[in-house]
Amino acid sequence: MQNTSTRAIVFIGIILFSGISCNDSAVNTPLPEITTIPFIASSSYKYTWKLVELDSLDDTITFQIDTIRLRIISTNVNIGTDSNLILLEAQSVNRNIGVTKVWYKQYVDSLLEIAYENAGAVPTIFPKRQQRTALRNPAFLFSITGMNADSTIYRPGGGRVVYHYPLTKNKKWISFTSPWLQTRQVMGNELITTPAGSFVCAKIFTDNVVDFTDYAAVDGLVKRVFVPFKVEIVTESNPDGTGEMRIVFIEQELISKY
Repeated sequence: MQNTSTRAIVFIGIILFSGISCNDSAVNTPLPEITTIPFIASSSYKYTWKLVELDSLDDTITFQIDTIRLRIISTNVNIGTDSNLILLEAQSVNRNIGVTKVWYKQYVDSLLEIAYENAGAVPTIFPKRQQRTALRNPAFLFSITGMNADSTIYRPGGGRVVYHYPLTKNKKWISFTSPWLQTRQVMGNELITTPAGSFVCAKIFTDNVVDFTDYAAVDGLVKRVFVPFKVEIVTESNPDGTGEMRIVFIEQELISKY
């Protein structure tokens, strides 16, 4: 068998407060109505980003892309006229390209992303030209490449609605409308098990440029899974493609909280 390589990059969106296990299962208990997500200063979280590939026999092959450390720095900071903001910092364990900062505002009925800085320090998605040896789809290749460090603080107009409380089944809201439209909808609830523990989560589907599903518990975002897509195997001797197609998807998993 010829060696192939897989390179991928993930859209983080930036909802950083974010895991898949064969123990995941739907539960019959009522969906917990999350009225707020507690942010405790100095709390830390660790997540893995993985590329999951299904081969021709539907066997699963997992490639770890990155490990992200996240820490709640403060729950009472100011930016301009915005006060009492929550500041989170996230940093790649594997790539030394700085720290991503995200500022949130907690309301009784919602959690808003107010601003962010240096989004390239965590996995981000963008189209890349075809590589000689890789998994690719006909349109573009996903490549694990960080953006350049950027110390500019970006403030999305009006804030981006991360959660609209309570997270009850069928609730739908607009997260933001620029630079594109993103909507979110609570689909139900599931029991999710990761190395960090088991969590009853609200399952939230996000209609985005790259669609994904989040699983949110009272502890925050526990798991994120991007919609699977088809790619073609490319090898050194077949740089234009072998004709063999595989199904791949990206997942994010909470592995520890402390």
